[in-house]
Amino acid sequence: MADHVAIIGNGVAGFGAARRLRREAPDLTISLFSDEAHPFYLRSRLKDYLAGDIGHYEMILESRNLYRREGLNLFLQTPVAALDVAHRELVLAAGDRVRYDHLLLAMGCRPSGLPIPGAAAAGVFGLRTLDDAEAIRRWMAGRRRAVVLGESMVSLHLAEGLARLGVEVDHLLMGEHFWPEVLTPDASNLVAEIMQRQNIRIRRRVTVEEILKRNGSVCAVRLSGGDVIDCDMVGHGCSFRPCTDLLRDTPVTCDGGVLVNDRLQTAVAGVFAAGDCASFGPDDPATAFYSRRQDAFVQGETAAANILGRNERLTGLARHVRTDLFGLAVAALGQSNASDEDPAVTTVASGHGTTYRRLVFKNDILVGAILAGDVEHAAILGRHIRRGGSRDQLEAGLMAALAEDRPRLEHALHAPCPICTDTVTVPAGTLIGSRFVCRSCSAKLRLIYADGRPAVAPQDDV
Repeated sequence: MADHVAIIGNGVAGFGAARRLRREAPDLTISLFSDEAHPFYLRSRLKDYLAGDIGHYEMILESRNLYRREGLNLFLQTPVAALDVAHRELVLAAGDRVRYDHLLLAMGCRPSGLPIPGAAAAGVFGLRTLDDAEAIRRWMAGRRRAVVLGESMVSLHLAEGLARLGVEVDHLLMGEHFWPEVLTPDASNLVAEIMQRQNIRIRRRVTVEEILKRNGSVCAVRLSGGDVIDCDMVGHGCSFRPCTDLLRDTPVTCDGGVLVNDRLQTAVAGVFAAGDCASFGPDDPATAFYSRRQDAFVQGETAAANILGRNERLTGLARHVRTDLFGLAVAALGQSNASDEDPAVTTVASGHGTTYRRLVFKNDILVGAILAGDVEHAAILGRHIRRGGSRDQLEAGLMAALAEDRPRLEHALHAPCPICTDTVTVPAGTLIGSRFVCRSCSAKLRLIYADGRPAVAPQDDV
């Protein structure tokens, strides 16, 4: 068994691996190295922080006390500059060397620079970290207009956070639809309709020719057709790439990301990789770098098991993305946007108001699904996809439940928690009667109708 496990990265994969290592090996020395200044937090909540709806306390899920309590050595603002795999050492940016017995690479990914003239101007931002969100909030204080580029989920979250902050947003797409790797055109159009209700202006099939600046700062963007859009900021979630720079001149193989097998092992003995920086080869859908929190967690735990010599394979892992976009809950599972032009593929789709559902079958086996509005059945559909559930099995019960038309929220509800008074957001499409937990105080709540209006109430009061 390893004596010292070093983990580069403190995101979902790295943190999940550290927790499993500690559970199963109480005497193991575990060290996590992070470029960031903050303990573990969820990137999916960056838009809420950007919007000003939550602060640091709500963002940071696990404080330093948890690391101390579980005996995890956390080194914040401690970037690793290089690896010396021959001697099993990390070379820190400060010049120190740290020896390890096993190493987990969990660096995640980062936005690439925009290949647009003027992209170095002050006021151009990507959104990946809490520091990014803080920098955007500081920059937009006293400013009012932003342009957001890109079709990705990160771009959508950035546009939502800015709009909720009170910023006027123009969202520019090179293509026709949002998040095309995951969503169908119909689901994308539903998201676009909700965005436009929040006064976000959408332009499709446009190319930014140049980011214009005044006194070194962004002042506008010029499009290829000659149109100019005035703005104080340009934000993007375009072109993420895995953080693999420190692997240059090492025998660790990279192919899009860090190449691993189904045990998360790299080509170098004792070195593992998990999360957004890992790749299973050129055909791996992870090379598109979706935000896949659940996948990253499972990968981190699997890597931890194999560091401990468990010989555990990563099996049954299907792409599973669950988020909310502008108050609309969205879940995309497996081959969610597979084309029904494939003769082996059949789809079942329906939509009503803010509710949209699409099931994808290949040779009558469920391989993907999209749920928008009501995502109540996402978990069970995910299990069917992993197990190769047949259409006959689903038609025996689940498809009838999906077809039910029960009362739901037509628009997202923002209401005070009846316990702690912090704002609770309930996505559009949520069933009346649904139960959930307040993120701030963990109170058990329920969505009800009161005086003819949707409201949030404690579960015991209904």
